[in-house]
Amino acid sequence: MVCTIMPHSIITLLADGKTHSGVELGQSLGITRAAVGKQITKLKEMGFQITCIKGVGYQLLIPFERLDAAQINMDLNELALSFVPSVEVVWSLASTNDYLMSKIKMGHITSSGFACLAEYQSSGRGRRGKAWISPLGAGLYWSLAWRFEQGAESLEGLSLSVALAIVEVLERECLIKKPKIKWPNDIFLNDKKLGGILIDVMGEAGGPCWAVIGVGLNIYSAELAMQHVDQPWIGLSANAGTEISRNRLAASLIASVIKKVRAHERDGFQISAREWSKYDAFLGENVVVKMGDNNFFSGVSQGISKTGGLVVEGQDVRKVIKSGEVSLRRA
Repeated sequence: MVCTIMPHSIITLLADGKTHSGVELGQSLGITRAAVGKQITKLKEMGFQITCIKGVGYQLLIPFERLDAAQINMDLNELALSFVPSVEVVWSLASTNDYLMSKIKMGHITSSGFACLAEYQSSGRGRRGKAWISPLGAGLYWSLAWRFEQGAESLEGLSLSVALAIVEVLERECLIKKPKIKWPNDIFLNDKKLGGILIDVMGEAGGPCWAVIGVGLNIYSAELAMQHVDQPWIGLSANAGTEISRNRLAASLIASVIKKVRAHERDGFQISAREWSKYDAFLGENVVVKMGDNNFFSGVSQGISKTGGLVVEGQDVRKVIKSGEVSLRRA
């Protein structure tokens, strides 16, 4: 885990949106202008959006509201939850999922409902071994640890339940229009990727297990940091119908996901085909499903099964694809 103090201080001084010279920043922090320059370089390497105006100084390109565990807890309390999670905010991590899995292995987490948020992930992960680019302060990167007593088989369809929890919050609180879910774990807006879900599972196949549910959501359009992303992506802020508070949104997302997870734990997968169809990004479209290295199946996406599998109807056969190491795309 990486945790430094100086970048926090520089960001705090720049948070007013005004331009500040290196000399001014150095005097405020008691360091040299060269030291300020080194810290600015580190922040840029982490994807933080700062511009340098020659002869004038440094200025933020996007707003920055630092994640605050106390504020998130206050917002959670206002939501009057029947289950109150534990919340931790960390400046920088390799991966919030890896961090929680490590804490579980070491016995530091012993009950459901521990959530961790990071301002930056150096090695964020997506499905199928892909990297999740996590620019500093430009999104929400968080994970939730939950213990399922009924074992891994009870997790079938869980990523869909989590995705539904997320889009419902985005519609209600961010006022975005027509968010979509690409089965089984991606959040789409305007046919571009807005967020994703990664669930890691630890435990015995037939006994109790832990699910670490990771969520990544693009808030601001950090173009420089995202230039190597291999698919169209989109930021939430430019498409929302209201100003976004990352702390308030984090609290709402955590609360909504916990509600869905508890329902899933109690009743299993309960999303109806009709409920899913409202958000299905590929419903009725020709798709290609890649299963393994050279195994492809083409057909028309027909929504989901009763257990959350993807229903694809080909020329001669109708298949139900279960979530796993599969890739789904339009034909």
